[in-house]
This record gives sequence, structure tokens and C-alpha cells, in this order.
Amino acid sequence: VARRFKRKNAGELSILEFAVEIRTWMSDSDTTLVLFEDSGVRNIQFGDHVHLMSNWSLAMSLEKMGVIPSADALFDQIEATGRTTPNRPFERDPEGSQGALTEVYDTTPDL
Repeated sequence: VARRFKRKNAGELSILEFAVEIRTWMSDSDTTLVLFEDSGVRNIQFGDHVHLMSNWSLAMSLEKMGVIPSADALFDQIEATGRTTPNRPFERDPEGSQGALTEVYDTTPDL
């Protein structure tokens, strides 16, 4: 019988490790979007070229851009599976960006 051991705070530790790595290898011309659900991620220092966005804010932005019909319906489906989703908006724009998701990232799909 295989045993599974849960490492305490494994998710938090892996996102902290990612933050250190991204600060190390990202160039000044790069911009990265980090999606998160755990509110503790807001306080991690990823560096100046990282845009932080909660899953809830992403869904609301996708609804506003017409990509999905309803963020509320999406979260209703998620919650129907027994998961809870934070619904506090939070975004931190990368330094020097215009602040809008559509201005920072190319929304035109590659064909």
C-alpha cells in the first residue's frame, strides 16, 4: 500500500519558490501574468514585471471582453462541485503598464 504524505504549506512554499525564480530569470522586457486563488499570494514580491490577478478578477475580465457569457454562472458551476471560490477582486499591474489586461497582453489568437 502506497502512502501519501502531505507536506504542510506545500502550495504556499511552491509559489514562494516560483517568485524567487521569476525574479531571477525574467528580463526587463518580459511581462508575466500570475493567476491566483489564495489571497496570501497578494503579498508575495514577484518583481516589477509581474501582473497579479485573482481567478475571480480574470473571470470578470473575460466576461467584460465577451469571451465568456457570465462569470457568475461559471462560479456557480464551480461551487456546485463543492469548491469555494474567493470573490474579492484583486489585481496588481506590472510597473509601467497601462493597467488594463487587454493593453498588457495580446488578446489576438495566433492562427
